[in-house]
Amino acid sequence: MFVIKNRISSVLLWSVISAAFIGPGTLAAASSAGALYKYSLIWALLFATLACIILQEMAARISISTGKNLSLILTQHLGRLPSVFIGLAVVIGCAAYEAGNIIGALSGVTLIFSINRYLVLSIIGIAALLLLGFGTRKIVINSLGALVALMGLLFVFMAFQSPASIGQLFEGTVPNFPRGSQWVTLALIGTTIVPYNIYLGSGLSEGQSLKEMRFGLTSSVALGGIISIAILITATQIDSMNSFLDLAYLLKDTVGYWAYLLMGIGLFAAGFTSSVTAPLAAGLITEGLFKDEYTTTRKW
Repeated sequence: MFVIKNRISSVLLWSVISAAFIGPGTLAAASSAGALYKYSLIWALLFATLACIILQEMAARISISTGKNLSLILTQHLGRLPSVFIGLAVVIGCAAYEAGNIIGALSGVTLIFSINRYLVLSIIGIAALLLLGFGTRKIVINSLGALVALMGLLFVFMAFQSPASIGQLFEGTVPNFPRGSQWVTLALIGTTIVPYNIYLGSGLSEGQSLKEMRFGLTSSVALGGIISIAILITATQIDSMNSFLDLAYLLKDTVGYWAYLLMGIGLFAAGFTSSVTAPLAAGLITEGLFKDEYTTTRKW
């Protein structure tokens, strides 16, 4: 029982990584891939998920083995200036991600409710700020884990509404580049292997054994990959993807209004979870860059 409890806790902890990469960007890229190229690019998501697991495991293993976070390790090996340059570049990237994350969460809410957009933006921003500023480690992890699980259930359920056959799904696992698909393929890989997640995973590994880390990390990232593939499969039911509204209205017409609602909830969950993890990663990076020693007294 103790072992099972530890494994569940580890999966919940590492679900923060899934919450980070399953944002509006992943939803948009996977939806575009499904709408434009149907099942042909499933292999790209499989590849990206496996690569994400390998890179995250590497960063976490180094931190567990040395007792130091990634920022400090880079500082010691490259020097202060290069490590600060790399870290600040990632932090700026976090800010760019954050803008898209909050807008994605806003889009999910406005799909369902007719409400002032500026009011919704303020509420989402304040909610993320309160969760990060005053929420305990356990509250943040459990909140993100619950939203990731909700996203998974919603998108996997909607994927089952697709008329896909086993043969079509299997063909999609064979690497190929349909005409004009190069940029979409890069988008699928780039929105899954998120640079700031390497630093985030380094911070999350604190206090874990290698065995716990590998189980929790592999399970949660694999779940994230399944969710991304489910989004792609769901989007195969439309012929073009100009906005999330295209997919939402199609689900409303072909499956029912409840599917339209689920799309809005899923989009909000994707945006809000990522809007929490991006500043969390930026904070961990900044802390590591400007501390001379790695301490275990911090919150994360």
